Amino acid sequence: MKLDKALLLEKLAVLATFIRRFRFIVVFVIFSAMYGYILMQVNAINERQPTNKQVTDKVTASPRPKIDETLIDKITSLEEGNVQVKTIFNDARKNPFAE
Repeated sequence: MKLDKALLLEKLAVLATFIRRFRFIVVFVIFSAMYGYILMQVNAINERQPTNKQVTDKVTASPRPKIDETLIDKITSLEEGNVQVKTIFNDARKNPFAE
């Protein structure tokens, strides 16, 4: 097969007329392929589950808050000593979203 400049230009002209003729279909197929590829990648990423080691690392990395026992006793004694505060706490426990 002999490559000639005129032959290449002729083949490119045929390709250009084909693309011009079906440009909307070609663009639609290209965008559809890109959209399908993105959907497949999102699905693959979404299905990935963390390993047990990753879960335990995250759980142990965040320390649990600690409340001092004396503070708990102090709050409880203050609540029991004041009737109005006790009523507020009981109401808040029953309906926490009421104003």
